[in-house]
Amino acid sequence: MRIRVFSSADELARATATLMAVRAARAIVERGQANLALAGGATPLPIYRALALSPLLEVMPWQACHFFWSDERALPHDRPGSNYGQARRIMLEQAPLKSG
Repeated sequence: MRIRVFSSADELARATATLMAVRAARAIVERGQANLALAGGATPLPIYRALALSPLLEVMPWQACHFFWSDERALPHDRPGSNYGQARRIMLEQAPLKSG
């Protein structure tokens, strides 16, 4: 097991987002798609922000990613506490995704 120590929460979020992009690309090469389970709450939001910024926004293989929600709450998307709404505003609206 490799343990990495980061100097800040932002550095940790960027490293995690980079790892997600690399693993997604690898899954696409190996299986033709990447499946990502998006967590709720405040913890993953900095990671979602990092994925929505250059250079990861351009290198993340968005079109071949399938997103799943791993949160137990079901709130209307426009409610402030909606995890889907937060992920959509912070990350998914920035990403070049197909609608539908």
